[in-house]
Amino acid sequence: MRHAVHSNEKSGNQGATFFYGALCGFFTADELDDILFESSEVARFLLEVEGTSIDIDDEIDIEDRITEVMREVAEAASMIRNREPAPTDKETKKPEKNKQTEHTYENYTCGRQVKQREDHLHSFPHPPLLKEHGKTAVIKHLHSHYFEQAPPGKDTTTHYEHGADIVIGTDPEKAIAAIRNGSLHDMLNLLSDQGVEYTIIEGHKAESFQKVVIGDLEIEGCVLRNPPRPEDVLTHISEFSEVYTLQGLVQELKRDHMSDDTGCIAAFNGIVRKVTGTEITETMDFTDTETIHTLSEDIRKGMEQIPGVLGVRFHHQTGIIPAGDDLTYIAVIARHRPEAFAALMQGIDRMKHELHDVGKTLEGEYHGNA
Repeated sequence: MRHAVHSNEKSGNQGATFFYGALCGFFTADELDDILFESSEVARFLLEVEGTSIDIDDEIDIEDRITEVMREVAEAASMIRNREPAPTDKETKKPEKNKQTEHTYENYTCGRQVKQREDHLHSFPHPPLLKEHGKTAVIKHLHSHYFEQAPPGKDTTTHYEHGADIVIGTDPEKAIAAIRNGSLHDMLNLLSDQGVEYTIIEGHKAESFQKVVIGDLEIEGCVLRNPPRPEDVLTHISEFSEVYTLQGLVQELKRDHMSDDTGCIAAFNGIVRKVTGTEITETMDFTDTETIHTLSEDIRKGMEQIPGVLGVRFHHQTGIIPAGDDLTYIAVIARHRPEAFAALMQGIDRMKHELHDVGKTLEGEYHGNA
């Protein structure tokens, strides 16, 4: 009982400290939401440790109620602070505490990423700055706060509620899409297909992409910490990850090599085949990244030497690639079809003989349906 009383007092003190911080403006409303999300994750873990659980509907209801309270606290705190009298010449306000709760942004060029806190958004590589370098998109991680569509009864909401996988609403200025079960990587692939070169992502701190961090948050993959100028991030852009899709390479060729005498674009998507005759391939090993990149670039340059070829894009996946997964994307833009097909065949043959035949991990023989 003594321990329980002590815990209640400790929790009360911590709650008072948190409430004081909210009133003083140490946290924005969105930062309060993030704190809720992190607290919920800890609570779920503790429940699992105790061998119990909570109904998902009850959990969502509790989170919604706490979220509403947090937003009311933030709004009330803002009103209270705004009513405070301005300090006299003899009085100086204490400097606002440096917020360490991270609202991070990740920026890709087809996946190149940077991270930044929301309260520094306007002094960081954001859409207007990135648009000077290429087509730009933004993805925001909403955690457990579900995105509200149009009011109930509107056509777009009704179509989604009735099971449509994708609902798109358009007006003369923009289009808004609701995509069912869209993971981060699915959305990055979709944006790459649309020719997007940079994507800013808020949140998703658990992802393995390289990051830029504002504050002292310890996290893996940090490329830059507290850069003094937005432009400093762009000078490191080559250090960040990339996301490739076949259609993204096609879009890149159209952007960089379209001309009046362009006649076609031919594309190839290589996949790890599991069964070849009596042979079963479970995985292919392409962990020698430097060799793969060097050879891929040499193959690409060789393809571009074929007369009539205007440009080539060549991407080969790296790591351990399981059977059934995409392995290679190749796109060729040319004046005529025979030139594009010739370039594709040359590149595919070199890739197979110089890379793929030595990358297989074989598991037994094929004796029936795989």
